[in-house]
Amino acid sequence: MKKTFTVTAALLVFACLLSSSGAQFASKDVVIVREKKNASSALAAETLQKHLSLVAGGKLAPGEKPYKFILREEDLGPKGRWETLDDRTVFTGKDRFLRYAVLDFLEKQLGFVWMDYRNTVFRPRERIEIKNGKGEFVDRFEEHFIWAGGADKDKTRRQWISNVKADRFISWNTAHAFYTWWYDYGKEHPEYFSLNKNGVRGPRNSKPHAMDAAAAAPSANKRVNHQVQLCCSNPELPDFIIGLHLKSKKADKEINLSNNDDGSAYCYCEACRKLDVPRPRIPEWPHLSDRYLFLANKVAEKAAKLQPARMVHFLAYCETEEPPLKTRIADNILVTFCPTDYRLDHCLAQLDNWIKMGAKKIRMRPNLPCYFHSFLPIGFEKHAWKLFSQTLKRPEVVGCNIDNLSAVTMATFSFPMYVISRTILSPETPFEVWEKEYLSGYGKGADDVKKYFELWRENWEKRIEPDYGNILKVSRYFNVGRGILMNAKKYYKAEDFDKAESFLKEALKKELSPAERIRVEELVLVNAHARLIYLAAVSAGTEKMNNARKLLDFRKEHPVIMGNSTAGATSTEIRWGDYTGLKKAKVTAEYDLPVLDTPVFWFFKVDPRNVGEKEKWYETTDEEFGKWKEQAPTHTYWQGTPKMPFMSAEMKKFLTTYDGAAWYARTLAVPADWKDRKVFLLFGAVDESCKVYVNGKHVHTRIYKNPRDETKAFAVDITSAVDWEKPRKTFVHVKVMDENGEGGIWQRVYLVSKKK
Repeated sequence: MKKTFTVTAALLVFACLLSSSGAQFASKDVVIVREKKNASSALAAETLQKHLSLVAGGKLAPGEKPYKFILREEDLGPKGRWETLDDRTVFTGKDRFLRYAVLDFLEKQLGFVWMDYRNTVFRPRERIEIKNGKGEFVDRFEEHFIWAGGADKDKTRRQWISNVKADRFISWNTAHAFYTWWYDYGKEHPEYFSLNKNGVRGPRNSKPHAMDAAAAAPSANKRVNHQVQLCCSNPELPDFIIGLHLKSKKADKEINLSNNDDGSAYCYCEACRKLDVPRPRIPEWPHLSDRYLFLANKVAEKAAKLQPARMVHFLAYCETEEPPLKTRIADNILVTFCPTDYRLDHCLAQLDNWIKMGAKKIRMRPNLPCYFHSFLPIGFEKHAWKLFSQTLKRPEVVGCNIDNLSAVTMATFSFPMYVISRTILSPETPFEVWEKEYLSGYGKGADDVKKYFELWRENWEKRIEPDYGNILKVSRYFNVGRGILMNAKKYYKAEDFDKAESFLKEALKKELSPAERIRVEELVLVNAHARLIYLAAVSAGTEKMNNARKLLDFRKEHPVIMGNSTAGATSTEIRWGDYTGLKKAKVTAEYDLPVLDTPVFWFFKVDPRNVGEKEKWYETTDEEFGKWKEQAPTHTYWQGTPKMPFMSAEMKKFLTTYDGAAWYARTLAVPADWKDRKVFLLFGAVDESCKVYVNGKHVHTRIYKNPRDETKAFAVDITSAVDWEKPRKTFVHVKVMDENGEGGIWQRVYLVSKKK
């Protein structure tokens, strides 16, 4: 009697025919035979050896009559095969397909599941039973790839990507093709570049008058050059692009036309604007697909004359994400569709409209790991499955490339990433298959862990997904994780985390292997961590500071929760807007609660002749410095920032090039019950040196000595200078001396204390 297992997919066809007969041998009694000694057979052998050693507890060694695993290098096209007999298993394929055959065998015959880069599920055994049969897969996509990103140096992450067969990469170049063009060609051919709002061809803020001549010139700072787009209507540009391509090392490859993703720097010339069909999605990202496809079609026409099969690569992303409205797509254009809005109907409609406008060859590049990255449980794994399974079924879709694993905290993102990695191999396989595979890593606790994930999935379906459009509006750069955190109280309840914990505690009552128990215990920590994030995000004042400190302490105690460095993860949240108060908690960690904010805006007066100390500005009272005409923020530099609503235009302009002295002044209220404490002013950062006065007394001088001193926090003990008869009227003056750079108090000032 034969058992048959077949999965047919738009991407990959798996077939596995097993019989009731087979082989049984001690797990150490095996030998691996490479018929050809080359790199691909070596990698396949290494993969097989490693996983058999896991099963055998690391005791793999050939016995008297070893069972043979034979690696046969043979070109089957995009296929890999394996066949198991009584005395041997033969793997056949070429290049990576030989290794894919090994991985498929490990899944089908030995039950391996690669949950994430830290967890491989398998059953150790002294004797291995393998049923006779055959397995084959046919790879129907040209690419299925997940980028390791900044984690490229982490071999375990790259190994996981390889084990789940998400490492078939085709060198379709999606790098922003014109990132350095302004630097390279701006001086020689300014006419090839965008005309900005000021009537200058160059970076978006360049102006025509002499003062900004340097800004309009090609810059050594390539980040500035990234702000320069092309003039798509220039008739000479297609020939220039073709000429550069033919001189490049990739003259036999596709021509990359991926535009820079900076919509505000697009060309405002009349000819380019006539190419547009106005339909802005959101103001930051205008609809520019028609103009860029006009250029792409011109290049594609010339490329086809060079070689009919020559492809031109077009990146549908941000301002070119929406399909064109009037411009048909040339047959030899490869479109990489990189959506930023992952509402299923919206995404599918966009993809189908690209096809409707003539796209014959499309590569999906959904950046879900980047946009959905969050330390709160989102529960979107089934949504991701729907998105991938439905988009990848389109016959025009020839590949899938996902960016990127370095954005992922695997402890909170492991399940959706597993579902994504499996779905891009077999988009027709039901979600429940991948769910069961993943949950097998929790052994007898799988049913309880399933309830844990179902709880968050229901939360996604009832609270988050219906509000997805609003989340996109408030989040920056389509960052769904950030948008959810901004309104955590709207999408979560405290009791959600209690209920989730109860499911996991039930799982821990089951008979689990050591590895299974560790996995469940980690989910307990993940849930506790998410609860702390939620509490910090929804609280305020001293309660928020207390919760933020607990969150930081938890991360220090359990660094594995972050999946990477705690410092890196915390800086990400701070960059998002610090909705959990972590920045303030980090800076003030050594001080007692409460921590008091000082006002953001302080009275401000420049001192270009450096006479402030001689004239005793530090003795001015609130009535006197309150008459200073200007106020400056204490969370950003004084030089060149527009975020100064209480400052005159004349002063803003003066400060853009000002290096010298300036004074900040403010009246602060020191709590009367701090009389028995040490009281400090805590400066987040000052650029560069400064002197601090309290109630007319000089209390501290801070001299800039070492590079990066302007980025460091420092505290000033003001206890002796506080007038405890009227502590709530404490006058503070800060003289800042800046010799080079932006200048000023640019990180918040706090009033803090310690018990004596």
